[in-house]
Amino acid sequence: MSIQARSCREGGARWQCSGGRARGVFNPRLLAATCQPRLPRVILITVLVTGDDYDLFHTRGTMSTACTDLKVWHKAMDLAVEIYQSTKAFPRDEIYGLTSQMRRAAVSVPSNIAEGRGRFSHRELSQFLLHSRGSLLELETQLLLAARIGYLKPAETERLLSMTSELGRMLNGFLKTLQTHSAA
Repeated sequence: MSIQARSCREGGARWQCSGGRARGVFNPRLLAATCQPRLPRVILITVLVTGDDYDLFHTRGTMSTACTDLKVWHKAMDLAVEIYQSTKAFPRDEIYGLTSQMRRAAVSVPSNIAEGRGRFSHRELSQFLLHSRGSLLELETQLLLAARIGYLKPAETERLLSMTSELGRMLNGFLKTLQTHSAA
């Protein structure tokens, strides 16, 4: 299910819920709109309007499923972008080798955070964070290998390893928080 929003000249925006029958007009403030698709459940969708941008945050129960509100996800996205830019300089014959593996591992980190955040229990979220941490460790190994082969300069290797180290600490902290929350 998705929401499509178009801005209006009157300062509001029109929205329509795909898969459902709900439609409406709202003014550019934080508003909540309920959308009941053909399924019997009601999903609450909060729309934050900032200028011409519409950020959607889906919620169910008390646990938000939006990964975009997590700092660790943003850091993981930044790392993935940096890995893509760094691997552009790798030799062409590595496009299906180390380049591809590094890019996949880098993309896997924020993807697993997002998938875990979309689950509805702390246990499932923890499991996906562990997968994310595993992909991060895989990426660190690949960075060290790329440096040994000579594909990365020492300064760039150090910068990327620093990013992975910081992200690893954030993931570990998030996991500890979830474990503490689950134990309480």
